Amino acid sequence: MSTVHLVEGDPIPPKKDGVMRLYSMRFCPCAQRVRSVLLLKKIPFEVVNINLANKPKWIWDLNPEGKIPILDTGSEILAESLDICEYLNNKYPNPPLHSDDKHKREADRKLINKFQEDKAMFFEVILNVNKNTLAQHAEQYLPILEEFDEELSKRGRFFGGDSPNMVDYMIYPWVQRGPVANCLYNDDYELPAGSLPHLRVWSSEMSKLEVVKLSNILDIHRYAKYYKQYPVKASVEYDD
Repeated sequence: MSTVHLVEGDPIPPKKDGVMRLYSMRFCPCAQRVRSVLLLKKIPFEVVNINLANKPKWIWDLNPEGKIPILDTGSEILAESLDICEYLNNKYPNPPLHSDDKHKREADRKLINKFQEDKAMFFEVILNVNKNTLAQHAEQYLPILEEFDEELSKRGRFFGGDSPNMVDYMIYPWVQRGPVANCLYNDDYELPAGSLPHLRVWSSEMSKLEVVKLSNILDIHRYAKYYKQYPVKASVEYDD
């Protein structure tokens, strides 16, 4: 997968026939969501990475908000990672990422929406605007994570039960990046022993999935280097 990120003045690359194109950025957890679903569904696709601090002007023609990820299906241009992933799941139903049970589907969507509201805590920790210690951040945010741990305890190994579903793939990219904070703070702080027992096992199980290995392009230390050297705007300008 290309490591080049296109900048202002770069032309839009010619597109391959019959292959979806994902406009992405290597460090973006939202783009990782889409990569995971594309890989899981075995949909042929190519990636064009965008430099978010110096974006090509044509990116606004694809998405008026100028945000990635953007998916060009060949017939449609889609933005917002959740919308893209739902589109792919509906268009390519195998393997399914939602239950046939409408009540379970609704519960999953509510959980994803809750995570959308809560995931800002990741950037609050990573960017540390308030200059807190990791222990102080943990005291503030651990109760939120405990809610997800409790929900997982009712569902099984994964939020999807015996196998991952849409909830798992939509949440995992942020959990996966958690250890970045230790690198950025140069702090070996660990969450209290015995905390989040289900999420800990879940995270380990998710990391073993081939789709996750393929969709995760960089190691934790490379992520940390990115967050150290880029401005706040470039760090967080993904979709919502």
